[in-house]
Parts: sequence; structure tokens; C-alpha cells
Amino acid sequence: MTNHSTALPSSGPCSQRKSIVVRSKAALAAGLRGGATEAHTRLLYCQFPLSSMSSAELASFEALAGRCGAIILAGHLLRHADDVWEAS
Repeated sequence: MTNHSTALPSSGPCSQRKSIVVRSKAALAAGLRGGATEAHTRLLYCQFPLSSMSSAELASFEALAGRCGAIILAGHLLRHADDVWEAS
């Protein structure tokens, strides 16, 4: 039987995940500008409406997140948080 799961692998570089609450678009921009500093995937749970961004702006953030080893998610999917990004 073939497993067709799309879950992240349980071993290797993606095995470590960090869940981050992102309070605003400004916090998202600032956090992503920092680049990838850790050797794990960052799950970014946005606590602001993603619909507040244009499609092009969201695509730009998603591309940057992908290069930084991060995934942008809607905040209601959050189960636990390891960190919080807030605009200063």
C-alpha cells in the first residue's frame, strides 16, 4: 500500500518545526527580513487577516518565506506557539 501523505518528513532537516504567532503584516515583514537563522522549518501563524494583503503582496511574502524555510499559515490553525513576532 502506498502512502500518499503530504505531511512534512519526520526526519532530516524539516523534522524540527517552530510555531510562531505573527501579530501583524509589519511583524511578518520584519521577521522574514531576518532570513533563516535556524536549522528548522518555521510555521508562521498570522493573527491578522491575510485578506488584508493583495494577491501580489501575499505571493511576495510566500516566496520570501519559502526561501527562508518558513510556511505562512492562517492564525486559526495554531495549536501551540513557540515564539511571537510583534512589530516594534
